[in-house]
Amino acid sequence: MLLYIIFISFFIPSLNSINASEENMHFDVVYNSKIIGNLTATRSTKNSKTYYQSATNIQTRIITTVHVFYTYDVIFNNGSLEKSSVQITVNDKPHTETLTQWVKTKYQIVETNRSKKILEDSISYSSIMLYFKEPVNISK
Repeated sequence: MLLYIIFISFFIPSLNSINASEENMHFDVVYNSKIIGNLTATRSTKNSKTYYQSATNIQTRIITTVHVFYTYDVIFNNGSLEKSSVQITVNDKPHTETLTQWVKTKYQIVETNRSKKILEDSISYSSIMLYFKEPVNISK
């Protein structure tokens, strides 16, 4: 019985790692040798999709107190961008939202209070990937 429990305890975690993995990064945001915020970035993979998320929280005083909160959610499917969502708030008020999404044969990009833009080139690299993978042989 004990041998059976030990076997199960080793086997179950390995099942999860076959289809999913996760990596987390944590950074301090520094300005003039002072920590003014933090950034957390996560990359997880499940089957053919890679999910990236980051959250940046900065609070500093320039003329007045400024609090910036930035979130980034990105999905790559088989090496191509499927969807990207960016939200920025400044002093707890929405500042910018951008949604980039692959629809049939092109990307539709919608920014806060702006009309839809179209991009027909495939996107294989995004700035959030800089935390996890050096951009080798990336030209645009």
